[in-house]
Amino acid sequence: MKKLIALVLTVAMLVTCFAFSASAADTAVELALEGPAAAAKDDTITVKLRLNDTNRNVGGVQGTIDATGAEVVSVTVNPDLKAYNDTTDVTTIYKTTDNDITFAAVNELKGERYDTRIWFIIQYKVTSEDGASFALTGVKVADTTATKIADTDVTLTNLTVATPETGAYLLGAGMLAEDKTNTEPVNQGYVIKGRVNVDEITELGVIYYPTQLLGSDALTLETDGAVIASTNDATTIANIKNNFGATLNVGYTDNEKAAKFLGIKVSAVVYYKDATGTHYSKNTVDKYIQGGVASKAILNAALDYIDTNEIVNDDLTAARAKINDTSDMYTPRKTVLTNAVNHALNIQ
Repeated sequence: MKKLIALVLTVAMLVTCFAFSASAADTAVELALEGPAAAAKDDTITVKLRLNDTNRNVGGVQGTIDATGAEVVSVTVNPDLKAYNDTTDVTTIYKTTDNDITFAAVNELKGERYDTRIWFIIQYKVTSEDGASFALTGVKVADTTATKIADTDVTLTNLTVATPETGAYLLGAGMLAEDKTNTEPVNQGYVIKGRVNVDEITELGVIYYPTQLLGSDALTLETDGAVIASTNDATTIANIKNNFGATLNVGYTDNEKAAKFLGIKVSAVVYYKDATGTHYSKNTVDKYIQGGVASKAILNAALDYIDTNEIVNDDLTAARAKINDTSDMYTPRKTVLTNAVNHALNIQ
């Protein structure tokens, strides 16, 4: 009860400060919900709430994330947000009621603010056959002088997650972050996530091939030398087809050689077989997954994770400056892996 009261008081204090005066001028504020374009029922998806504050003028925000067709699995609060609000008790920042998340928090008020920052990372399970939607409601924003920013100066970007069409889909391309041993290059792997939402499948899998060697050729089961991870077991297919993963392990026992491999892009496609033949993924997800083909390096995945989660420290900055230094690739790339893997483990 004490935690709930603390949140209610926080909301009340924000509402009070918002009521002081008229809208502040010259603002460029956006609250945006970010997530996948499509997901099937029972999928677990990641939705992020991002504050874009071009003029770095936002002092506090309150509102609600209304979810339709999805249930909350977990909520992760940006550690910086907890510091800004001088708390380690996240229930003073948000509460969940019937899968709607109500939040109220102040921004950085003592130092320099970011122009863009993820405040919350939310895991949802899709519960509807018709997809899911997420909307921001009841949003109020104040500047750093406790002046309410007019609603017309605040852009709200909601999220609709559609039902995927029938076929093979690439859901993502990434790296291993299951435990702390994955901070070593020799223990890393290129992870492909996929889905095949088709009945009566006889085989499904993932095909891998070095991007540079592939060139403009199509990546198929006939590609000479391709690495194929697949299954034709009916029970296994039925259990995993809606959300499966395959990993291409680095394959070196020497960390220096493994560190060099981290920077090599590998292409990958998802495929399945049925009575009509072989079918390949065709969807586009992001800059790394175009036309059903993923082309990404493990190092790309690590750096993207670091940038998306805005991980910054002196060791990482120094490592990034030397990441392609041929005299020693292991040391800086090991630092990058350590930051990405440890952060991922901390927020799980």
